[in-house]
Amino acid sequence: MQRPLFQSQTTAVLVGAALFLAGSYCLWDAWGGRGQSTPRLARPFTWW
Repeated sequence: MQRPLFQSQTTAVLVGAALFLAGSYCLWDAWGGRGQSTPRLARPFTWW
């Protein structure tokens, strides 16, 4: 079994949540923030 990236589970959850929020913001900015419709392939990842 491979060694975990983070020793602390709390750290792993916080880093994962931060990356999720940053990625969500980038996807929103790419289409929603510019007033364009979301491409069909990206719709499952952009629920807004």
